[in-house]
Amino acid sequence: MISLFRNVRNASRPFGKLAILVPTYRFDARARHTIAATASLASDNIAVLVADNSENPDKWDYLRKLKKLHANIHIFCHSRNIGAFANWRLLFENATLDYYLFVGDDDYCTPPYVESGLGLLEQHRDASAAAGQFIMVTTANQTTMANRARIEAAPYQRCVNFVIGGGNSLPNSMARRDAVQPYLDYVDGHPLKASFFDWMMSYTLLASGKYYTEDQGLYLYDVSNWENAQATWASNAKFYVAAGLPEAFTWFHELYWAVEFAHFFRGAFTPIADRQQSLDSAQFFYLNRIGEFRRIWQNPGLARPIEEMISHRHAAVDALHSLVANDDAMHPHLFDWFSEVLASFDPVCAAAYADYVSASLDRATVESAPPAGR
Repeated sequence: MISLFRNVRNASRPFGKLAILVPTYRFDARARHTIAATASLASDNIAVLVADNSENPDKWDYLRKLKKLHANIHIFCHSRNIGAFANWRLLFENATLDYYLFVGDDDYCTPPYVESGLGLLEQHRDASAAAGQFIMVTTANQTTMANRARIEAAPYQRCVNFVIGGGNSLPNSMARRDAVQPYLDYVDGHPLKASFFDWMMSYTLLASGKYYTEDQGLYLYDVSNWENAQATWASNAKFYVAAGLPEAFTWFHELYWAVEFAHFFRGAFTPIADRQQSLDSAQFFYLNRIGEFRRIWQNPGLARPIEEMISHRHAAVDALHSLVANDDAMHPHLFDWFSEVLASFDPVCAAAYADYVSASLDRATVESAPPAGR
């Protein structure tokens, strides 16, 4: 990655309390409006960081002009597209202030929304994240509310009550930078970063503290990539293809999600300190997602084609049947089974995944073991 230009001030380390992060690729009217509106929020208390993957010199000129608005606007333009995840991660590496807030270049965030998040985090020391009014907008201009506050005392309760499919407001809520660190540690070395990993980040925040919301300001979230089954399939398939897997692996998306939830909460990167609550979370979310995969599998018109995708590897077919029948997130062969399925698409990726999970589980076992002599 080459950053074509940076602020003079480095001069250019962000200063203040809040870093607003804008990963961007597009350069249509909506993106120009969102980026300019977000840049206008920069102040001595609020840094705005924009990282651009467009490879478009005209957009670089546009961003160069925006950064002149305030010394706390920081621009990263890449001479080549470094990919969505690397662009997002670069912003996190530079978000060294107390709080951060992501704004998508197809979304819109008002100043009172920012003020609300800041106020709630300052008021509630037990909060890991906070937000004003978050609304999802479809291509037909229909609006729905996303998931709201979770202020239960126990991390397990906060996590299981934050419903998958209810609209994930947390990636675009304001959060404490240190609260998300376990997620960053988890995702950095992961060999297969899935499109559902924003939920893992959300459960990290929910495990770290309470989530407060209030109906102040407005964040309009473009939900077009997830508003129906076709859009969701396309978004998931785009990720897997970018990861080097064939689009057909998208049929195993819910299965992977189930297994990865078990790994996340059982392994060394779990954000829940209480071991029993962490294992209970692994079981809850594993069952939640394996149930979704079974719903697909029980369709006679889908089960056979799905099985045929991996039929060239007999061990993978047996492993798939074992996974579909299994209700136990703690099963000793759970990850071996999934690695067999994954190996039917990419043996190298499967081996890397198996090694990563094994190291995570081994470390968790050591870290959770009682001290010698007790």
